[in-house]
Amino acid sequence: MHGNPIAINKPGMADLWGLVPTHNGLIHIEIEVKTGSSRQSKVQKTWQKFIESMGGHYFVVRDDLTEIEEILASLIKD
Repeated sequence: MHGNPIAINKPGMADLWGLVPTHNGLIHIEIEVKTGSSRQSKVQKTWQKFIESMGGHYFVVRDDLTEIEEILASLIKD
């Protein structure tokens, strides 16, 4: 942003992340995929709050491609 590099693979970042084009510009999204009974770590929850505090979107899904497709479709539609 503003010509500054963006670090990736920071502790707590979600499994999937990217910029999604919308009618209002690009939005940052992250999707954390959990399997079985796994839960977000403390550092992941902190990262989620950081992303959301900057207007980004962060989702936790349970190993479900359909849910990921629905999330992306709803964001693009807005």
